[in-house]
Amino acid sequence: MAMTYDYQTRKITRDWHLVKHNEICRLRDVPARVGAYGCEHCPFNKGTEIDWRADFQDSFYTKCIHKEAKDSEGSGAIIRQIIDQFEYEAMCAFYD
Repeated sequence: MAMTYDYQTRKITRDWHLVKHNEICRLRDVPARVGAYGCEHCPFNKGTEIDWRADFQDSFYTKCIHKEAKDSEGSGAIIRQIIDQFEYEAMCAFYD
Protein backbone atom coordinates (compact mmCIF):
# COMPACT_ATOMS: atom_id res chain seq x y z
CA MET A 1 0.00 0.00 0.00
CA ALA A 2 1.47 3.30 -0.99
CA MET A 3 0.85 6.96 -1.49
CA THR A 4 3.34 9.19 -3.28
CA TYR A 5 3.73 12.96 -3.33
CA ASP A 6 5.32 14.88 -6.20
CA TYR A 7 6.77 18.06 -4.72
CA GLN A 8 6.93 19.85 -8.09
CA THR A 9 3.32 19.30 -9.12
CA ARG A 10 1.79 18.64 -5.67
CA LYS A 11 0.19 15.55 -7.21
CA ILE A 12 -0.66 12.68 -4.87
CA THR A 13 -1.12 9.14 -6.12
CA ARG A 14 -2.41 6.17 -4.19
CA ASP A 15 -2.69 2.46 -4.92
CA TRP A 16 -5.65 1.75 -2.64
CA HIS A 17 -9.39 2.39 -2.59
CA LEU A 18 -11.81 2.82 0.29
CA VAL A 19 -14.65 0.31 0.31
CA LYS A 20 -17.50 0.76 2.76
CA HIS A 21 -18.06 -2.01 5.30
CA ASN A 22 -21.00 -4.34 4.64
CA GLU A 23 -20.83 -3.92 0.87
CA ILE A 24 -20.51 -7.19 -1.03
CA CYS A 25 -17.04 -7.76 -2.49
CA ARG A 26 -16.91 -9.98 -5.58
CA LEU A 27 -13.24 -9.45 -6.44
CA ARG A 28 -12.19 -12.88 -5.15
CA ASP A 29 -13.52 -16.38 -5.75
CA VAL A 30 -16.12 -16.25 -2.98
CA PRO A 31 -18.26 -13.12 -2.46
CA ALA A 32 -17.85 -11.67 1.02
CA ARG A 33 -18.98 -8.68 3.03
CA VAL A 34 -16.41 -5.93 3.33
CA GLY A 35 -15.15 -5.78 6.91
CA ALA A 36 -16.20 -9.34 7.75
CA TYR A 37 -13.92 -12.32 8.49
CA GLY A 38 -13.17 -13.16 4.85
CA CYS A 39 -12.31 -9.56 4.09
CA GLU A 40 -10.13 -9.18 7.17
CA HIS A 41 -7.97 -12.11 6.06
CA CYS A 42 -7.82 -11.12 2.39
CA PRO A 43 -4.32 -10.30 1.08
CA PHE A 44 -5.71 -7.11 -0.54
CA ASN A 45 -7.01 -5.72 2.78
CA LYS A 46 -4.67 -3.07 4.13
CA GLY A 47 -6.56 -1.89 7.17
CA THR A 48 -9.59 0.05 8.27
CA GLU A 49 -10.29 3.77 8.16
CA ILE A 50 -12.98 5.47 10.21
CA ASP A 51 -14.81 8.63 9.19
CA TRP A 52 -15.42 10.19 12.59
CA ARG A 53 -17.82 12.78 11.12
CA ALA A 54 -20.24 10.22 9.64
CA ASP A 55 -23.04 8.27 11.28
CA PHE A 56 -21.76 5.19 13.09
CA GLN A 57 -23.12 2.71 10.51
CA ASP A 58 -21.58 4.60 7.59
CA SER A 59 -18.21 5.38 9.12
CA PHE A 60 -16.12 2.23 8.55
CA TYR A 61 -14.10 1.63 5.38
CA THR A 62 -11.50 -0.92 4.33
CA LYS A 63 -8.42 0.05 2.34
CA CYS A 64 -8.31 -2.37 -0.59
CA ILE A 65 -5.36 -2.67 -2.98
CA HIS A 66 -7.06 -5.01 -5.48
CA LYS A 67 -6.47 -3.65 -8.99
CA GLU A 68 -10.21 -3.70 -9.78
CA ALA A 69 -11.40 -2.14 -6.51
CA LYS A 70 -13.33 1.12 -6.66
CA ASP A 71 -13.94 3.79 -4.03
CA SER A 72 -17.36 3.45 -2.45
CA GLU A 73 -19.95 6.13 -3.00
CA GLY A 74 -19.74 8.69 -0.22
CA SER A 75 -16.09 8.02 0.62
CA GLY A 76 -14.85 11.30 -0.84
CA ALA A 77 -14.73 13.19 2.47
CA ILE A 78 -12.56 10.64 4.25
CA ILE A 79 -10.30 10.24 1.20
CA ARG A 80 -9.85 14.02 1.17
CA GLN A 81 -9.04 13.93 4.90
CA ILE A 82 -6.39 11.22 4.38
CA ILE A 83 -4.87 13.04 1.41
CA ASP A 84 -4.79 16.38 3.27
CA GLN A 85 -3.00 14.75 6.22
CA PHE A 86 -0.55 13.02 3.86
CA GLU A 87 0.21 16.31 2.09
CA TYR A 88 0.71 18.07 5.43
CA GLU A 89 3.18 15.38 6.54
CA ALA A 90 5.00 15.54 3.20
CA MET A 91 5.43 19.31 3.50
CA CYS A 92 6.61 19.00 7.12
CA ALA A 93 9.22 16.44 6.01
CA PHE A 94 10.34 18.74 3.19
CA TYR A 95 11.05 21.62 5.57
CA ASP A 96 12.79 19.56 8.26
